[in-house]
Amino acid sequence: MTKVLFAAHHSGLAGAENALYRLLVSLKGTDIVPLALFPTEGPGVDRCRQAGIDTRISPMTWWTNLGRPGYARKQLAFLSGLDARVERIERIVRDEDVDIVFTNTAVILEGALAALLSGRPHVWHILEMLSRNKDVCALPDLRPLHALMRLVGGHVAVVSNAVLRDYENAVPRKLLRVIHTGIDVAAFHLSHVERGGGEKDLFHDDRPGAKRLLFLGNISVAKGVLDLIRAMNKVWERRGDIRLLLAGREVDVGHDRIVNEVSPRGRPNVVFLGFRKDVPDMLQAVDALVLPSHVDSFPLTVLEGMAAGLPVIGTRSGGMEDQIVDGETGRLVPARDYQALAEAILDVFSDAERAKIMGAAGRQRVKERFYIYRMRQQFLELFSDAIEHPAVVRQSVRENARLFLKAGDILGRQMADCFREIAEERNRYRASYDYFMSRPVIRWARAVKRFLRMGAGKSAEDIEGTTE
Repeated sequence: MTKVLFAAHHSGLAGAENALYRLLVSLKGTDIVPLALFPTEGPGVDRCRQAGIDTRISPMTWWTNLGRPGYARKQLAFLSGLDARVERIERIVRDEDVDIVFTNTAVILEGALAALLSGRPHVWHILEMLSRNKDVCALPDLRPLHALMRLVGGHVAVVSNAVLRDYENAVPRKLLRVIHTGIDVAAFHLSHVERGGGEKDLFHDDRPGAKRLLFLGNISVAKGVLDLIRAMNKVWERRGDIRLLLAGREVDVGHDRIVNEVSPRGRPNVVFLGFRKDVPDMLQAVDALVLPSHVDSFPLTVLEGMAAGLPVIGTRSGGMEDQIVDGETGRLVPARDYQALAEAILDVFSDAERAKIMGAAGRQRVKERFYIYRMRQQFLELFSDAIEHPAVVRQSVRENARLFLKAGDILGRQMADCFREIAEERNRYRASYDYFMSRPVIRWARAVKRFLRMGAGKSAEDIEGTTE
C-alpha cells in the first residue's frame, strides 16, 4: 500500500477541488491510501469526509499575490508563518508515514517544501495557466516557481496541453506528462430525449418548443458572460426561438448588468437559474452547451456537456482545444470574439440532425479519452514512477530551504510590525522606507537568491555571499 498526502489549495467546490475529489474517489479499491489536506474547513472538506476519505486541516496560503499592488497584507500573510505551516505539514508527513506528497495546483508551496524537507517524493498536479491568467498570478515571470520545481524534483502532471506549454522548458520532459481530468460518463444521461414537460419545472420555462442554450459556470467576465450576451443579441436578430439559460454563481457580473446588456428583443429569452446542483438533469433537457471563457485550462463543464450528448460551443482559451473537435463534437471560436461566437451558435442550431451527430461524437470522445478510469490508471502509473525513481536532493538544498523559510518568516513578521507603525503614525513614511530597506529585507533577498539559484542548476558552493 502507498500512502499519498493530497494537499488542496482551497476547501470549496470549484474546478480544481472537483478535479481532486474525482481523483480521490476513483482511487478507492486501489493500493493508494489517500490522506486529504485542506487549508480550512469548508464544503469540499465535508464532501470528502462523507465519502469516507481521511481528511485533515492544515493552513496553506497562496503565494500568487506576491508582486500584486495593493495586496501587501496578503503578501505578508504568505510570508508570516510560512516556516510554521511547512513544519506542520512535515510533521503530518512523518507521523502518518506518508510515501508521496501530492500538491493539487501550483498556487501553494507548503506541500512541496514539506516533501523536500522530509525527503519524500513530490508530485505537482497543475491545473492553471499562471502565465495567462493574471487574475490568479500577479508575477510577470514564473522562473522562481520553475526553479523551486527543479529543486523539489519529482513528477509534474498538467491537466492539458495548454498548461504543458507553461512548463515544458522548465521541467525535464521525462518528468512532465499530460493527464486530463476524467469524469464518470455513466452519470450523465443522453440528451435529446423526448421531452415530457419536466423542463418547465427545471427552468421556469413556459415556452414549449423553444431551443435551449445552457451556460454553466461562474457568472463572470473571465467566463465570457458579457461576450455571450453580445453574441446572443446578434443571434436574436435572426432567430427569436433560442432561449439562453444562465446557471451559476454571480461573481463580478450581476443580474442587472446582464439585463442592461441584453437587447429588448432578447430579454424574454434570458432565464437566470442561479447556482444549481442538478447538472445531469439540466444537461438532459437542453439542446446545446456554451462556455466562452477567456482563459480556461480544462473546464469539466465541457466534458459533462459532451458526456450528455450535447454539441458544445467553446473558445480557444486553453484546455477546450484538447476537448472539443471543431465541426465534429461542437464548435471552437477565438476567445473574446462575440461575432464569431454568434455565428457558431447559429451554425449549431441551424441543423438539428447535425447537432445530434455532434453530440453523439462528443459522448464517444469522452468515453475514449476522458473517462475517469483512464485518469486513475495514469495517476497510478505516475505514483509508481515516483516511488521507483525518486528525485535525488542534496543535503545543502534542504539546509538552504530551511534558511529560506526562516528568513521569510522573520521578514514577514517585521514588515507586519512596520505596517502597524505606519497605521499609528502616518507621517513616518520615510522611516518606513528605511525600515524596509534595512537588514531583514536584505537577508530575505539573499536567502531567496541563494535558494532559487540552486534550482537553476548551480550548487551552493558556486554562490558567493552569505545570508547573515
